[in-house]
Amino acid sequence: VSLSPDGVDGTQCIKYSDAARDNNKYSYSCPTVNLYNYLKKAGTYKISFAVRLGGEDVDMVAGTGFKIIIRGNGAKDENSFIAPDKQKKNYRFDPNAAIDGFPGEWMDVDFELSVRSSDIDNESHGWFLCMHTIDENIGEIYIDNFRIAYAEPAPEKEKLVDTAETWLANEMTFLANKTVADPVGTQTLDATFTNGSKSLTIPGFWDGDNIWRVRFALPEEGTWTFTTVFSDKTDSGVHGKTGSINVTKYSGNLEIYKRGFVKTDPDKHYFTYADGTPFFYLGDTHWNFLTEEYDKAGSRSTGSDTTSHFKYIVNKRVAQGYTVYQTEPLGASFDFTDGITAKDIQGLKNADKYFKYIASQGLVHA
Repeated sequence: VSLSPDGVDGTQCIKYSDAARDNNKYSYSCPTVNLYNYLKKAGTYKISFAVRLGGEDVDMVAGTGFKIIIRGNGAKDENSFIAPDKQKKNYRFDPNAAIDGFPGEWMDVDFELSVRSSDIDNESHGWFLCMHTIDENIGEIYIDNFRIAYAEPAPEKEKLVDTAETWLANEMTFLANKTVADPVGTQTLDATFTNGSKSLTIPGFWDGDNIWRVRFALPEEGTWTFTTVFSDKTDSGVHGKTGSINVTKYSGNLEIYKRGFVKTDPDKHYFTYADGTPFFYLGDTHWNFLTEEYDKAGSRSTGSDTTSHFKYIVNKRVAQGYTVYQTEPLGASFDFTDGITAKDIQGLKNADKYFKYIASQGLVHA
């Protein structure tokens, strides 16, 4: 690898050359850029660079190009970063765009990469952006203008709820004025919801930084009021928050939200919905659901027409008439053996997507 002028416009770029010969042809072991030193925290990164392919004896034809893949060595998954569809993208050469005798034009690579906390914590330090499936005749590969930038997430804002439907999940967000070292171990949040003689107290949870959330579902129509009680009563960002919620009847057609959550009755030997209608518990197990691809088909869904391996499985169970989805968080990217800490938050956020989709399809999650 050498830093050389590209011979066309005088700019400086990295030039891959002098590759090992194999049967008198160049054979590249995929040019790579080690990303580990750039990825210091979980979140979304924007990556861009320019590429030009060439070589003295290369015969560039339409379709010659490469594929971008993010690969993590030493991790359980072949491509361990959770990335959007653009993680794998083909970049193809246009022979009509050659410049001044140089066999290839500059191709712009531009995509986003989403990174989990577990990726950052991996000790192998082997996270690579790879250029795969490059034509074996390519003798030179120029990479210029490589840039990687962290996309700061939008700042959290307080969010209250003023309208809702019966039995559907809702979420409110509160921002504490103070931050403490161990919020899970030292602080608590409760929200009490009241409608006439009906009262429900729901615990809230810490969601990183100074963020606290309350998730709740209200069982009856009408006007509900709420009040929060925080362990630190001097923190007005969380303690003593009040409001009212206008609750209307669920407008969809899923049984679990039409009839209410599943319960037991001491006088009956079967499950019922909240309205007393019998509930038939027909469950299927998916212990390692958190390892299934959420945003892509994945290597194990061969022959299935899907853009999400996980959703495909859930949808199939719904179509087959199952009512319960039984899981265990095997392979989860959080670890509670040392308590719940900031490093677990991103893994929990990822799990939220799976929980939410199961619920959105009307299944009881056991």
